[in-house]
Amino acid sequence: MRLHRADPYLNDAIEALDQRLHQARRTLPKATPEDQRILAWSLLSSVEHQFVQDEITRCISNRVYYLQNYHTIQPEVDILTCVHPFRDHQTMVDDVLTKLLAEDGQARIIILKERQSS
Repeated sequence: MRLHRADPYLNDAIEALDQRLHQARRTLPKATPEDQRILAWSLLSSVEHQFVQDEITRCISNRVYYLQNYHTIQPEVDILTCVHPFRDHQTMVDDVLTKLLAEDGQARIIILKERQSS
């Protein structure tokens, strides 16, 4: 399934990584899912390993990047989508959250749904 992401090339990269998992499942059809994932991880090239590590690092260090490229929601139309593009309200919430985390190392905020904020 191709998601609407901020970086549209991620769909192709994730699809390529999925091929490694499919290859592992064909190689070990009766193995546990965990063993299949271990094999799939071992089948990754050094470039693929680096890509995965870079993406994990980027998601950990950049909340907006994670939300716009990996975090999925299911709106009322029943189609999974990433939180992209950010709406004005979401940008305002992220700005406040970033500020509070920088000041205190923690944040407690109450967020109304966008339709409730107007």
